[in-house]
Amino acid sequence: MKWLVGIDIGGSFTDLVAYNIESGEVRYSKVLTTYPDMSEGVLNTLKEAKINVDDIISVVHGTTIVINTIIESKGVPVALITTKGFRDVIEIGRGNRPDMYNIHYRKPSPIVPRRYRFEITERVKKDGTVVVPINTKELSQTVDKIVSSGIKSVAIVFLHSYANPTHERIAEEIFREKASNLFISVSHKITREYREYERTVTTVLNAYVGPIVGEYITKLEQSFKGKLLLLQSASGVISAGEAKETPIRMIESGPVAGAIGALSLGKLIGENNIIAFDAGSTTTKASIAYMGQHRFKTVYHVGGYMYGWPVLVPSIDVSEVGIAGNSIIWIDEASTVRIGPKSAGSLPGPACYGLGGLEPTVTDMNVLMGRIEPSYFLGGRLPLKPGLAESSFKKILDRLGLPRDEALIKLNELASLMMSIAVRNVTLERGYDPRDFTLFAYGGAGPLYASAIASLLGIRKIVIPMKPAHFSAWGMLVADLRYDYVRTYIKPMADINIDEIEKIYMDMYEDGKKRLKELGIENIVTIKYMDLRYQGQEHTLTIPIPEIYGIEKVKELFHMYHEKVYGYSLRNYEVELVNLRIAVIGVTPKPAYPKIPKGGEKPAQEALFKIKKVLYENKGWLEVPIYIREKLLSGNIIEGPAVIIEEASTTVLYEG
Repeated sequence: MKWLVGIDIGGSFTDLVAYNIESGEVRYSKVLTTYPDMSEGVLNTLKEAKINVDDIISVVHGTTIVINTIIESKGVPVALITTKGFRDVIEIGRGNRPDMYNIHYRKPSPIVPRRYRFEITERVKKDGTVVVPINTKELSQTVDKIVSSGIKSVAIVFLHSYANPTHERIAEEIFREKASNLFISVSHKITREYREYERTVTTVLNAYVGPIVGEYITKLEQSFKGKLLLLQSASGVISAGEAKETPIRMIESGPVAGAIGALSLGKLIGENNIIAFDAGSTTTKASIAYMGQHRFKTVYHVGGYMYGWPVLVPSIDVSEVGIAGNSIIWIDEASTVRIGPKSAGSLPGPACYGLGGLEPTVTDMNVLMGRIEPSYFLGGRLPLKPGLAESSFKKILDRLGLPRDEALIKLNELASLMMSIAVRNVTLERGYDPRDFTLFAYGGAGPLYASAIASLLGIRKIVIPMKPAHFSAWGMLVADLRYDYVRTYIKPMADINIDEIEKIYMDMYEDGKKRLKELGIENIVTIKYMDLRYQGQEHTLTIPIPEIYGIEKVKELFHMYHEKVYGYSLRNYEVELVNLRIAVIGVTPKPAYPKIPKGGEKPAQEALFKIKKVLYENKGWLEVPIYIREKLLSGNIIEGPAVIIEEASTTVLYEG
C-alpha cells in the first residue's frame, strides 16, 4: 500500500492526482466525466493512471452530488418532526425581502409539504432548561404514520435543541428502534447553532439528499475497499461513514479543493494573500485567503441569497459564476449575446472536440483566436478540429454582423468580464482590494484567462501551479481531516468569563480529538473563532481568535475586521458574543510539491513548440512564441505576448 489519491469530478473531466509515499512519484490522469453514473469516470481515472486499488492507502474525493441533487430537485420525500406549534417555520422563513423591488418575488418553497410536517409535544428553553418533557407516546404514533406513508427520510428539529439535545436524542432512538430503514437527520448532529429557520432548512436538506448521497458513497466505498475519505465545504476531509450521516457538510465539496491547494502552495512560496481563481469547463470559482487563512462563511445559500435556502454549515467563501471553457455562446430572444450557464459538458463537448457538439463554446473561440494549440490538447490525446469550431460560430457571426476578428475579440472580452465577477465578489464586495493579492489561476481555463482578469482588476502577480487542470485533485491530497463545531453563547463581551468559554471550547475539542484518534491521527491542531456583533445588530462577523487572547484583544480584532468589511467601526458600542466555533484539525502527511530543475534565463530551444499567430484584444494578430510548459526550467524568463501550452491547459501571457 503506497498511493495517496485525490479525485475531482468536474462538469466535463474527472481528474486524478496520486502520490507514492515510498518513491515520491506523482501520477496524473484525466478522463471524460461519465453521466449519469459519475462513479464510472472515477474508476476510469485509476485505470488510466495504472494504479491498483490494493496499492492505495486512501482516496480523497470531492463531489458535487449534494449541491446538484438539491438544485435539480432530485432528492427523496422528507418528513419533518418538530416542536408543537413550529411546523410552519420552514415555510414562513424570514421576514426580510432580499429582492426588494421585484413584485414577482417569492420565497423559496418549503422542501417538506405541510402534510409531512409533524408536531411533537416538548419544549426546552433557550438556556437548555426542559419546560415540557417529550411525549414519547405521541412520537411513537407519529413514527407509525410516517412508515405507513412510504416516506424514506426524516428530519428531527426541536426548537432549542442546540442548547439541550436530549429530546432529539430520544426521538432519534425511537425512530431507529421502530423504523431502522429510514434515513434519520438530526439537527444537533449537524449544527449546535441557534436560528430555528436556518437550522430546520439545513437538517431537512440533509435528509433530502441523504439516501442518494449514501448510495453513491457506498458504491465508491466498495470500489475502494473502505479507503474513501470525502472533502467537506470547510476544507477538511471526513470518513465515508460520517459523510453518509451528514452529507450536507459536502455541499461545496468540489469547489473548495483548489482553494485548499492554493493556500498550501502559497505557504510554500511565501504568499499569504491569495485569490484562488478556478475556471474549469462549466463554472468559474473564486475564493480568497487573507493573512494565510481561508475566508469562511457560516451560512451557505443554495441557489443564491435572493431565492435560495440557507444552510448552516461552515464553508470556504466561494463565489461561482456560470461560465467556463465549455460554456455555450448564444443569443437570446432579445438579441443579447449570452455566454453560459448552458454548457456543452463532456459529451458532446465543444464543437472542436469532434464528438458531435454543434454549438459554439468558449473553447472553440480560443481555438479560432489561435490561443489553444489543437495538436497539443490533452497532450495530443484529443486533437481538436478548428474547422468544426469555425462552423459552430457561423450563425453567431452572421447575427452579430461584425467582422470575424472583431466579433471574437468582443466575445472574449465579455467572457473575461464575466469571469472577473467571481473575483470581484470575494474581494471588492467583501472589502478587500484585489491589488493586495496574488492571483493563483488553475483549472483548464484558469491560466487561459489569468492575464485578462489580472489586467481588469490591477493584480500585479499571477501564479500558475504545475498541472493546473489537475490542481483541484491536488488540493484534495493536501487536505487535512477536520471537524468543525459551534455553540451558541449570546453574551455582551463585558460579561464574558474566559474560563467558562474555554470550557465550552474544550468540550468541543475533546469530541473532535476522540474522532481523530479513532482514525489513527495523532497530530492535532485547533483554530478558534468567535461570531461577534455590535449590540443591536442581527448578523455577526466570524473572527479567528489567537491562542492567547483576552477580552480587549478580541474586541480590538472585531473592530478591525468590521472596518475592513464594512468600512467603519463603532468603538464606543458594546461588542456581543453570539457563537463559539472551533476547527479540530488532524494534520495528515503531505506530498512534496514537485521541484522544477534549474535553468538559465533563456528557455532551451526544445521548449519552443512553434511561432504562430495569436489574436490579442488590443493588438490584433501577433506572431508569438508557443512554449511547452513541461520543458521550461526554473529561472527561465518569458516576456509576453507569448503562449505556454501543457497537457491539459494553456497560459496566455499579455504584453507586460
